[in-house]
Amino acid sequence: MEVTLRENPDFDPTLKHDCLMFLDEFPSIGYMPIIKKGSGYIAGFKLKLLTIYQNISQLNEIYGVEGAKTLMSAHPCRIIYAVSEEDDAKKISEKLGYITTKSTGSSKTSGRSTSKSSSESEAQRALVLPQELGTLDFKEEFIILKGENPVKAEKALYFLDPYFMDRLMMVSPKLTELTASLNKTKKVLGVKGLKYPSKEKMLSVGELESEVLL
Repeated sequence: MEVTLRENPDFDPTLKHDCLMFLDEFPSIGYMPIIKKGSGYIAGFKLKLLTIYQNISQLNEIYGVEGAKTLMSAHPCRIIYAVSEEDDAKKISEKLGYITTKSTGSSKTSGRSTSKSSSESEAQRALVLPQELGTLDFKEEFIILKGENPVKAEKALYFLDPYFMDRLMMVSPKLTELTASLNKTKKVLGVKGLKYPSKEKMLSVGELESEVLL
């Protein structure tokens, strides 16, 4: 990151490519001063952050409340899965916004003459209640984009999508062989209607594992 921030791409035409920092389990890395210092302007240097963490309190503990806010402001897109922390659920519920619901009531009076009246009232309700965020299905997610309305979506699970499975088979002879055996055919790339191995089957043969070099 320090190397990328040395030269502004606006003044160096050789810097053509964007760089993505994929920070899985970000809090486990510990405190990174360059992240806190540069998070507000790194986008102008063709550098983007993809930060994965479990709850906001992890960031608060490492970077402080204000530091965590600064860090999060550098992320114009947030993807939210099921939330376990109550405080996080409340904050995210507020972030998702509110809807206005209308209700109609009626009353009837009787005596010498009978009359009816009706009234309409409006009430504000959270678009998604905090407790609803805690019970999201594994496949469900919310996407919050800067300047856009929130989106409720389903995860794009690569092992259920032929497009991604074809791309994975291009670099994985083991997966190609496994898929071919399931379909009793030699040709699998680009073939429609294939039966793909389950995620559990791929895990059992080590397909989703990778060597970690330390």
